[in-house]
Amino acid sequence: MPYTDEEGNFNHIVQGDFFLGITNTSENPELAEAFLEFYFAEFYPEFILRVASDSTMTNAPKDKDPYMVFADEEQPEYVLVSYMGGGDDYTAIVNECKFDYNKVGTSMLTDGFDLEATFAQLNADWSAAREKLGMK
Repeated sequence: MPYTDEEGNFNHIVQGDFFLGITNTSENPELAEAFLEFYFAEFYPEFILRVASDSTMTNAPKDKDPYMVFADEEQPEYVLVSYMGGGDDYTAIVNECKFDYNKVGTSMLTDGFDLEATFAQLNADWSAAREKLGMK
């Protein structure tokens, strides 16, 4: 979803298409690694050709969607803002807060949604979770 910041920069939020990895607490890292090797070497290249998403993998090139080509032509200068998935700490905080981004996103579509109040509550919940979990 693009947006323009206070400096007038046209920002476009992007993220990887799949956040898969092996945690340092995995009970079977060899099996997990074999799955990831299969997934990204054999499954992903065929899969990405059949969905609307662009490929984020150099081993699976894909022509850009015509809509995105048009968008690039209409807005040639933009800043990519990359969403980075969280690790173990992020997951622990989300679980402690019982944070549900789907619920927050859906509530944004309702009449009377108060963004500032929602941010204040999320910040308070997040801070409390970090303190309870002993994180800085």
